[in-house]
Amino acid sequence: MIPRILRLDPSGQQLETFAVETLGGPRGVAYRDGFIYVSIKGGYYASIVRYDINTRERTVIFDKIPSGGWHEPGGPVFSPTDGLLYFAHGSVSQNGVVLPQGFTVDIVKHPRAHDIPGQDITLTGNNVWSRDPTMPYPYLTETGPFKPFGVPATKGEIVKGELWCTSGLWRARPDGTDIELLAWGLRNPYGMAFSEDGKLYVSDNDLEEKGERAVAGDPNRIWRIRNAKQPHGTVQTPDWYGFPEICADGLPVWDKKHLPDKGKAAEPLFANLPEWAGPPAYLERPHSCMTKMDFCKSDTFGHHGKLFACKWGTLAPLNSPRQEDLATVFESCAST
Repeated sequence: MIPRILRLDPSGQQLETFAVETLGGPRGVAYRDGFIYVSIKGGYYASIVRYDINTRERTVIFDKIPSGGWHEPGGPVFSPTDGLLYFAHGSVSQNGVVLPQGFTVDIVKHPRAHDIPGQDITLTGNNVWSRDPTMPYPYLTETGPFKPFGVPATKGEIVKGELWCTSGLWRARPDGTDIELLAWGLRNPYGMAFSEDGKLYVSDNDLEEKGERAVAGDPNRIWRIRNAKQPHGTVQTPDWYGFPEICADGLPVWDKKHLPDKGKAAEPLFANLPEWAGPPAYLERPHSCMTKMDFCKSDTFGHHGKLFACKWGTLAPLNSPRQEDLATVFESCAST
């Protein structure tokens, strides 16, 4: 079916199509002051749109969020303390370099898509050799970080950080003005939730043990975004949460603990690692695939203040050869 936004009557008796979206489809929705705000996964760009719930007028708030790869938009959510709009988007690549396993999923449709850093990065020149699915066998090609597939990086090359990066998290006023980048290095920040005291938590999925830059045993995690508590407009440098160089346990992806049984081991891509914003607020088993979550704000329900998080479950053996990862299933959990 075509991507739609649905509206359900509180009685549960009437379900209707409120609006239709024509790209990758709506991923998240939030309500504020007579409008709903919707994140839309797109082609080369994702967007945040606003609908008037009475007139159904559609307004594009943002439409230049880099996309075109594997991972998802996060949010939108509104802070209970500053009233600002918060949203995020994951990386284009799975493990830091665009590789051929993405070809049949995204790269065939978006061959020039690539990751973009949130601050200036100097590269080591370590590129990744892989097969080239656009050419007859057995042609190989070389790809570097922050490059489209088949484009190598050079040692000492500086890639400039951009406001509209990949793996980023932003905030702005509800009308889209005064945009501010708070964080980057979030591989797949699909779930976002505010506690009642205004602390922002974000779920994030692990690097995968497969392909030409494989990483083993990277935990799933929930981050607390430190800069969300800073006054609006004061964040000069975004925090970095590790992707694609640091696992959620704080170890680099080339550490012996993260050497893969399947695929080629990762090498350093950054010559100058930014300061890591970890550790996470919560660690979960690798390949749990943390997704949407929310805080309970109800005394009646009986779990006031607890964070409820969903886990989509493993894709092993597609993304891990390990027997223990096969047991990571679909479930929900709660934590303080």
